[in-house]
Amino acid sequence: MKVIQACCVTVLLVSFALAADLTGHWSGQIEVTAPDGNVHTQSAFLDLKQEANKITGSGGSAEGAGLPLENVEFDGSKLSFSVSAPDGRTYKSTLALVAADSLEGKLDFTLEDGTAITGKLTLKREPPK
Repeated sequence: MKVIQACCVTVLLVSFALAADLTGHWSGQIEVTAPDGNVHTQSAFLDLKQEANKITGSGGSAEGAGLPLENVEFDGSKLSFSVSAPDGRTYKSTLALVAADSLEGKLDFTLEDGTAITGKLTLKREPPK
């Protein structure tokens, strides 16, 4: 009986991973703890388009003003990418698909003084309009 249950769980997980399509508008927030201990929360947005395993899109903190995603990788459950800001700073993100419409993970970047910062990023897919 345990073997049958394990097989069913495996089939469901594989089906979920193969069915994952990230296309859509995602919104949420990033929470960053500054070096002084203060916690800052900021809006975050992703606009994604997926064709097979190729994902393109843009992301940023202001809706409609996203920067192109670079170095995008998606394995069915984990999405990683980077964004290059006009000031030369690079933001790197690794997100896990925790539900069909929910991404959670981190955003890493470095301040001008060389301080490395990691923020918690949470996004929900918005329903199509």
